[in-house]
Amino acid sequence: MADPLAGGPAQAHLHPIRRPSGRNAADHPVSEGSFGAARPSGLLDRLSRVDSPGVRVLYRLFWPGIWLVFVAYPISDILSGRWSAARTALAWALLTVFAALYLISMWLATGFRSEPERPIRLLPAAGFVAVTIGLAFGFGADFGGLLIYAGVVTGWSLRPRAATAGVVLLAALTVSALAVGYSLAQVLFDALMTVALGATVIFYRAVVWLMIERRRAREEIAHLAVAEERLRFSRDLHDVLGHSLSVIALKSQVARRLLERDPAAARTSLQELEAVAHESLSAVREMVTGYRQRSLAEELRNADEILTAAGVRVELPGDWHSPGPPADGLLAWAVREGVTNLLRHSRADSCRISIASEAGRIRLEFADNGAGPPGGAESAAAGPGGSGLSGLRERMTAAGGTLVTGTAPGGGFRLRVEVPAG
Repeated sequence: MADPLAGGPAQAHLHPIRRPSGRNAADHPVSEGSFGAARPSGLLDRLSRVDSPGVRVLYRLFWPGIWLVFVAYPISDILSGRWSAARTALAWALLTVFAALYLISMWLATGFRSEPERPIRLLPAAGFVAVTIGLAFGFGADFGGLLIYAGVVTGWSLRPRAATAGVVLLAALTVSALAVGYSLAQVLFDALMTVALGATVIFYRAVVWLMIERRRAREEIAHLAVAEERLRFSRDLHDVLGHSLSVIALKSQVARRLLERDPAAARTSLQELEAVAHESLSAVREMVTGYRQRSLAEELRNADEILTAAGVRVELPGDWHSPGPPADGLLAWAVREGVTNLLRHSRADSCRISIASEAGRIRLEFADNGAGPPGGAESAAAGPGGSGLSGLRERMTAAGGTLVTGTAPGGGFRLRVEVPAG
């Protein structure tokens, strides 16, 4: 049996999933068309790309229809002339109904709709099985092979458990045809083929559903990856612009206060403001292109310059060595968030940044003497705080680190992070 994802005979029955944006794929039927990443070749390839409804109907029914070639056996029996005119007419009529119901049943069964089968969709299959049994038991041995078609339709139309039970019942019914004059060899052959082909299509349908679910899972993963990337980008944008705009606002206030009494100092502050604006623009560009990565040393140096300009006394860590990625980047984000919080909320006039290494983990602590956190409680949970702290906590958790915020020993706000040294 050909793999429907790789192209081949079985592929003509199947249909791709066209998922409406922002909705659950399981809530929608599988669309009509050719199923799978690859398309069949040659004539079927061209047919699969035609938008004409009539052509697509023929394309969808091609493989079920080609197996009707075995109806030649009952047709030859009808043409033998051994029956009366009335019986011959009845046989032709029932055989026509047989072919029509077979094609309709296979059309509905190979639609692969996601909702459970409704009874009205199973009526053609039920009628087909009834007509098949009537032909097999009413017109002799040349019609016995039609029961194999009933096994195939049953396997396609029902859920696996019900289909298995239906195929077994059809096989038992085939064996009972001994009572109406069938030979033992024919009964055994028909029963074996009914079970074999019925089990094959049950298994094949289950495999197709697994591939459909696999494709849906891939689409879900792709959507989740896009959502995660959007969330990461929004966090980074907040961190970059929130920090930079806070610095720009601070330097603008300094320049405004110095403008009249010390124009030279005001000019220097404006030059620094311009430099920060250019640096922020560069950081945003780097972030958009995906190359932005600020080191811990750069963040410590930047924190010293910014906080000193704001009149905050800064105590930096003594001798320390860069832990290397990814710990260096995580600690750099922690320093940046501590500086942003101090400038926005703390009203502190001094802060201390310390770095220590112990038992394979690196701890960084940022503490100031300002207003302190709301409520004063120390917590590692996602409690009160801006989206900057929430984003930092998510990064720490993803890297196996921790983030704790709370009140510093001498009052004020303390931010403490720990990350694995490796």
